[in-house]
Amino acid sequence: MQKIILDNLEEIGQQTLEMLKGPIVALSGGSTYKALLRFWAAHEKVKSMSFFPVDERLVGFDEEGNNWRVAYDNFFVPAGIPEQKDHLATGAEQFEALLKEEVGDPIVIDQVFLGMGDDGHTASLFPGGEYLDDHEVAVLETTSPKPPFPRVSLGLKSIWAASELIVVIPGANKASLVQRLLDGDTSLPITLAVQGHPDPILFLDRAAAGE
Repeated sequence: MQKIILDNLEEIGQQTLEMLKGPIVALSGGSTYKALLRFWAAHEKVKSMSFFPVDERLVGFDEEGNNWRVAYDNFFVPAGIPEQKDHLATGAEQFEALLKEEVGDPIVIDQVFLGMGDDGHTASLFPGGEYLDDHEVAVLETTSPKPPFPRVSLGLKSIWAASELIVVIPGANKASLVQRLLDGDTSLPITLAVQGHPDPILFLDRAAAGE
């Protein structure tokens, strides 16, 4: 695993933009990526790429909590690529079919960008989920411990198959979990995600790195 420690999220935004090449990119949601996408929106190269969610909360596009609406407002519209809205995930069967239409079968995404929640989850793969032992499912529906509960997510199979896996974790509140990740704590879904990939790249700010 490559570990890159930078001063702050702005620097991470700039370096991840430099690494962004697609052409097929899967994006996580949450506050970290809401901030990163604003750094990416002004760059012309994103217009030649296709973006898909890593996971989605199964609520309507215009309802609170929809990740793709956040991406639409903060990235797709400012970048001049509003048609990416059409890649909204509304269920496991629909989302898997959408990905296969774009990339073929098996699903191999060029770049997958992950984050980590405050319980060590990544995508919508949560600690203790039986699906964490299923390495054959490409896309699945899960239940979050927090509302909105129903989710759709890439499975570990699709995350591990990505040509490039990039994980971004900022913030002092994540430092103890980052240490557990680095120590190989496989009770955390994020650890399983990075351990199964041949060359994951981990971006941390200094606070998350405990510096």
